[in-house]
Amino acid sequence: MAMPSFRSMSNARISTNDATAARERRSARRALTPLTTLLLAPLLLLAIGCGDIARLVTPGVRGPQGPAMIAFTANVPRTVASANDVVTLNVTASYVRQDGSRVRIGSQLLTLTTETLQSVPIPVDVATCIADAARDTGGATGTSSCAVVLNLALQVNGVVVDEQVVGPLRLSPGTTETVTQPVTLIDLASVELLQGAGVTIGATETVQAFLGTTTPLSAKVRDTRGQLVTDRAVTWSVDDPAVATINASSGVLTTVAIGTTKVSARIGTLVASAPVRVLRAPAALTISVGTGSGLGKISSTPAGIDCRVVGTTLTGTCSFVFPGDAAISLTSTADAGSVFASWGDACVASAIGTVCQVVMSQARVASASFTALRRFTVSAGGSSDGRGRVTSSAGLDCRLSGGAATGTCAIDVPQGTSVQLTAVGEPLSGSAATLQYFAGWGGDCASANGASCTITAGTANAAITARFVDAQTLSVAIDGGGGGSVTGAGIACTRATGITSGNCSTSALFGSVVTLTAQPDAQSSFSGWTGACIGQTLTCTTTLSQARAVTASFSRRQVQLVMSVSGSGVGALQVTGGTTCALAAGQGSNSCTQSFDAGTTVTLTWSAGPNSSFTGFGGACSGVTTCTLVLNASQGVSASFGARQVSLTLSTSGAGIGTITGSNGLTCTSTSTAPSATCMAQVEIGSQISVSATPGDQSSFDGFGGDCAGRGSCTLTMNTSKSVSANFT
Repeated sequence: MAMPSFRSMSNARISTNDATAARERRSARRALTPLTTLLLAPLLLLAIGCGDIARLVTPGVRGPQGPAMIAFTANVPRTVASANDVVTLNVTASYVRQDGSRVRIGSQLLTLTTETLQSVPIPVDVATCIADAARDTGGATGTSSCAVVLNLALQVNGVVVDEQVVGPLRLSPGTTETVTQPVTLIDLASVELLQGAGVTIGATETVQAFLGTTTPLSAKVRDTRGQLVTDRAVTWSVDDPAVATINASSGVLTTVAIGTTKVSARIGTLVASAPVRVLRAPAALTISVGTGSGLGKISSTPAGIDCRVVGTTLTGTCSFVFPGDAAISLTSTADAGSVFASWGDACVASAIGTVCQVVMSQARVASASFTALRRFTVSAGGSSDGRGRVTSSAGLDCRLSGGAATGTCAIDVPQGTSVQLTAVGEPLSGSAATLQYFAGWGGDCASANGASCTITAGTANAAITARFVDAQTLSVAIDGGGGGSVTGAGIACTRATGITSGNCSTSALFGSVVTLTAQPDAQSSFSGWTGACIGQTLTCTTTLSQARAVTASFSRRQVQLVMSVSGSGVGALQVTGGTTCALAAGQGSNSCTQSFDAGTTVTLTWSAGPNSSFTGFGGACSGVTTCTLVLNASQGVSASFGARQVSLTLSTSGAGIGTITGSNGLTCTSTSTAPSATCMAQVEIGSQISVSATPGDQSSFDGFGGDCAGRGSCTLTMNTSKSVSANFT
């Protein structure tokens, strides 16, 4: 759509060729009579026939091969100066092509007389035009005509004083075209530029036109008296057609690109010029609004836009027409309780920030949205006795201690924004490093699990509670007669020799699952748990949802002592602090078992009955004295008892040799080298022993001595110790 043009201040210039040309023009004007300003009444075509004119110009050439002829009557000023003034007419012929361009055919310089009315026959050779297939044929086919334009320049003493364009005329070879309009050539003085409906372009003005539009320009030609010459046509031109073009005859200016050029109107040697500035056409900047819940204002620099945004409703000046290519700065200002959300449309490139820059190269729409702020508030949940911290990337940093809250515990968040809250238990600064536990969310985060809660700001404010609990105590006790240890979860509690030592208490996070292990020592066994671990095996698992107390019981491990007594005697085996295992007369053997705490040290002693004797230990003990044992494991001890022993002594004497023998197997023999021998053995008291003597070679038994007498057999009753000797001769 073409936009109307307007003018602004700059220069409009009327120029001649140079100072010399101006002096020549003034001299030529002085040579002309006042008839230069008194144009004759309507001009009449000369009475001379066209054929006569042709013969005058080109005698002897006729028919379609001859040049075309143009006949017109020229009205020229009468000279009153000396006869030396030379008046000439410079005629330049051009033909028109289909694209509107013109091709020069040739020019002629005709000398005029001093007559006011003169016939001017002009021959035009149109052969070049006829040969051009791109010539303007007027829309007819198969024609040999040309559209010819004549440029007539009147010169006095070589100085152009007037210029006029005739045509275009339709010419064919060998024909004559008569110009019926009067062709008046006078002394011109000035050219004045006009715009639109005849508004004069001042000397300091610039023609301003919008890109993509057309602007009609016109010119007023005046003679030396200042009178308006209405039958003169100027030729229009621009110095930069890349910015704007102009129709050479109509003066219609068409803008092409943003920039500056110069437009000129020329007739003869007179030129009037003015600068032309091509601008972008004014365009409207309109504010629109998308989805939003907040309140704010959009304003512009330079002023024009002052638009109020209420949610999705606009009031105020929300559309304004700015000059083309104007740089507009839009600023968003949110009301209290709202925040600017985003730009859109023409401001999409400025989506970050509250200011948007728009260049009005065309009509623009800029959208803006404001969002209402919603408040998130954090407080301590019920039965919260611990300490912790709730944070978020949105600026929340709230410390809770029991029911108290410090720090940034409330933030304003744009509606629709998702915020992640994170809870971490922590001790107070400078306090003991006790563990704190996050026990859960409440309020608008009640459905969240774990230490994180993600909440989206809705149409109302949000209230969130967080519950922290202090560390829970785990205490361990050990009892019983045994020894051992309880370990795990920071516990290392030991009992030995009835004394409990080590780390028997610790603190852990509320809700922690702890595992304790009971380990008896080598002499003990685990009896069981009481308290929080009751009924469990060596390994106990408990949850610290509250303070917990656990007791582990260890007892001494039991081992067995098996005592065996045997023999023909009577006696008993006694354990210190324990029972007695006895062997009765004629019983032969007996076995007794007694249990002791593992590791117990016992001493075993024996006692023999009347006429009995202890013959020795066996098993874990040895010897014939007392036996001391450490019962780390079950053991067996044996003891044997026999009848009490008395001694039987047999000996030889005399000069001879021989052998004395007891029925108990005791034998004693003398030899020639050892003529006397003595042998002794223990025998049970009360036993009957027969004693006999046998002489050796060359010896004879001479009789018993001691407890036996005579030479016959001797039987002894061993109530006491006895001795018998045999004498050999």
